[in-house]
Amino acid sequence: MTIAREYMRADEIARLTGVSLRTVRRWISEGKLPSAKIAGVRLVAKKAVLQMLAPAMREWDENDPENEDNTDPQDSIGRSSPK
Repeated sequence: MTIAREYMRADEIARLTGVSLRTVRRWISEGKLPSAKIAGVRLVAKKAVLQMLAPAMREWDENDPENEDNTDPQDSIGRSSPK
């Protein structure tokens, strides 16, 4: 089923983002997450969720200590590798 892969329900978004269902519904009502009612169910495109999360994901990635120049990506515990 293609729709299930392209769209998410509010409860799924809440679980993914770690916020309450009420918050997700507020984002939808405020237009932060565009939605459509399909077959009686309000759905949000996964693409819209990812676009909304992109700034936070970039910030999280920038603050990840494993992304420092002095760490070896092969080192699973993030210690600096001898150079």
